[in-house]
Amino acid sequence: MAGQEPVDRWLTEVRTGRLDRRAFVLRLGVLGLGPGAIAALLSACGESDSAPPTTAAEGTTAQTTTAAGATTATDVGGGASAVPGPPWEGGKRGGEATVVWPDPSVVYDPPLAYDLGGYYGLQNFYRGLGYYTLNAEPQLDQAESMDISDDGLEIRFKLKSGVTFHNGREVTAEDYKWTFERAVSKETGSWVQGFLAAVDGHEAFVGGKAKEITGLQVVDPTTLVMKLTRRDVTIPGVVAIPPFYVLPKEEVERLGDKLNQSPIGTGPYKVAEWDTAKREYVTERFADYQYADKLPYLDSLRWQWGIATDLQYLKVSRDEADACMELPPAVANRLKGDASQAERFKQWPSFTLAWWGFDLTKPPFDDVRVRRAVNHAFNRERAAALGYSADGHFWPAGMLGYDEAAPVYDYDPEKAKALLAEAGASGVEITLPALGVTAGGSRVSQLLQQDLQAVGFKVQLKQVQETAYDLGAKVRQQYRIWNLGWGMGLPDPAELVNSLIATKAPSNYGGYSNPAIDKLGLDAQGETDRDKRGEMYAEIERLLIEDAPFLFMGVELRSTYTSSTLRNFVWEPVLWNYWDRYWKE
Repeated sequence: MAGQEPVDRWLTEVRTGRLDRRAFVLRLGVLGLGPGAIAALLSACGESDSAPPTTAAEGTTAQTTTAAGATTATDVGGGASAVPGPPWEGGKRGGEATVVWPDPSVVYDPPLAYDLGGYYGLQNFYRGLGYYTLNAEPQLDQAESMDISDDGLEIRFKLKSGVTFHNGREVTAEDYKWTFERAVSKETGSWVQGFLAAVDGHEAFVGGKAKEITGLQVVDPTTLVMKLTRRDVTIPGVVAIPPFYVLPKEEVERLGDKLNQSPIGTGPYKVAEWDTAKREYVTERFADYQYADKLPYLDSLRWQWGIATDLQYLKVSRDEADACMELPPAVANRLKGDASQAERFKQWPSFTLAWWGFDLTKPPFDDVRVRRAVNHAFNRERAAALGYSADGHFWPAGMLGYDEAAPVYDYDPEKAKALLAEAGASGVEITLPALGVTAGGSRVSQLLQQDLQAVGFKVQLKQVQETAYDLGAKVRQQYRIWNLGWGMGLPDPAELVNSLIATKAPSNYGGYSNPAIDKLGLDAQGETDRDKRGEMYAEIERLLIEDAPFLFMGVELRSTYTSSTLRNFVWEPVLWNYWDRYWKE
């Protein structure tokens, strides 16, 4: 396994509590380890203040979103209904679909699911207040309405009536309060622990000084109120990601570790069979699902894991399985050029970023002309063959604020040479470290080395087991340029600004600072108008590209391949797949 020595060290740090699981997974992602390896390593870790409820003051509501604001769809019978998520109309019911994954195991405890087959299967069994549709847009699902006060410091969710768990009990606001507290608790230790940090009482609860999050208030069985200490418009998106899907407390406590093989939620499917030895389970439709008169189309799913990517492709190509979410690079490159496979093979941009950081505090990269020269020198099209979007953006396509028309750096070696000459940086010697990368990442490093040498840099390539996240801000004491990767946990640009870009952001290792971006980032996180937020984040990316604190690559591409009989297949970067609305011919 690539980078085994640091992995062993990180495992020790996870077990002793010195490294949290989210940081651990991020570091494994930088190493380029597959989801199966991540699941196996997590398995090695042994982890498969109070206040009375209050009501909002009259006249404080500034914004109301209702369930009718979800995608308006037409059901099979032709009636109008609000079913959130991507388009689903026109299908036919019946049949079984088989889905294959590479992971050696799957986890179905929502805040603890890190494997691909587990995390992206959670929505089959669980649902929550919100749900995602195309363009990474959250919509209401089990919430009938969401009211936000004028000052943005109170969010009131009104639940739909009649939504039940698989055990037949109706969902209440108390279930959501318990679920949210469990998801962010220190005992659970999930990567989403800080996602409700703006809720009053979160810090005391996570720090063990309180038994509940006092800002999560149950007004009545169908009303949950969040009291915030600061405006945070990312929360509607937070409650729509799988770790915050609602759980029944009594079943979680009854099942204990067996929850993993007996997921009980409110989703469209229930487990009918589970065979650990065969590494598969079979589902059946949940008769009391809230949209049961419309979805799911399929009678059942057969979910298989522990299958190598080359075998996944063979099974799907023979119609022995209906979809796989990974393909060997050689197969993907071949299928891209085969017009007969256009309906079955797709490549989609993900929310996993790849870029190179610069040390902006000293020469040569304290000069913006040198940073721009590097961006013009790198031939991203060659990186595209290795599974990257190579679009030169920092924001992933499909995320709020992504502007396809934003000016990016084109491949122009002559312009790069001219900028270097103007900056007096021709012939500069640099070490190009390939930090904690796999063979594919090493190949990108080699391509970059060739491109930089072609415009006048003297470049020494160095393989390093440690990642930039191991070294932290000390990385710039050792190197002047370094590779980075980031898998987004929340599909909102606020995560990237707060973590990577803002002045003194925790992972802003290059010392980048732009006061205009800092102000825009703060303003955007408090802006309730989605369109205005989008414009703010688009401006942030334009400023970022102009300053060139990074060598912009793009995002990892996700390849999918489907059977000849699967219909309405759509992939998007938050939830990936939507098995309640696919059907078979």
